[in-house]
Amino acid sequence: MCGRFALGADPELVALVFDAKLVALPVRPSWNIAPTDPANIVYDDGEGKVIGPMRWGFDLSSSRKAFNARLETILDKWRFKRSAQWHRCLVPATGWYEWTKSEDGGRDPHFLTSPESDLIALGGLWEKDADDARFTIITRPALDGLQHLHDRMPLVLPSDKWDIWLNPDGSEVAGDESVKVATDRINFSYHRVSREVNNSLSEGPELVDSI
Repeated sequence: MCGRFALGADPELVALVFDAKLVALPVRPSWNIAPTDPANIVYDDGEGKVIGPMRWGFDLSSSRKAFNARLETILDKWRFKRSAQWHRCLVPATGWYEWTKSEDGGRDPHFLTSPESDLIALGGLWEKDADDARFTIITRPALDGLQHLHDRMPLVLPSDKWDIWLNPDGSEVAGDESVKVATDRINFSYHRVSREVNNSLSEGPELVDSI
C-alpha cells in the first residue's frame, strides 16, 4: 500500500523534471504527506502536462475515502474505471513510507526510494469537480525484495512511461501489460527512519534520514 509519502523538492524543480506547467499555487515541499493532505500532481488537462495541487483521497461516502486503488481492478471498479480510462496522473515523490511491527509493539517506519533518481513517479488517478480536485495512488503487488515490509507497493513508473500513462486518449493504458510490469525495471532501496514519521503532523527533511 501507500499511506504516506514525501516530496521534498521545490515545485519549480518538479515541474522542470516532468516537463509540466505549474498551475495554481503549488504545495510547499513536504516530507510527510498523509491522506487528505494536498500534494502537487502531474496530469494532462487536455492542453498539455500541468502540475498543480490536489487533495489525496477519492470520496467513497461522506466519511470514507479511497487513498489507494488496486492496479488489478481499477478498470473493473465503478469508482475508479472512468479515471483509469481518461484521468490518469503522476504523483511526484522523493519516496514513500512503509511500516513494520517492532519487538516493543510499536511501528517502525521505513523510507523507500530509488537510488537511480532523486524523484520518482507514482501512478495515480485524478478527478475534479467545481469544488475540489482529488487523486488516489495505484498499488500493485510488492517486488520480492520489499515484501517483508508490505505485500503491496505503489505503481512506480519509469520516465519512458510517463507520457504514455498521462495520454488522455489512451483508455486502455491502465490495462497494458508493459505498463503494469514497468515497476519491475526499477531498483529500490530502503532504510529505517525515526518514529516521528508516525505523527502525521511531523515535518522536515530529517524525517527521511536513516537511523
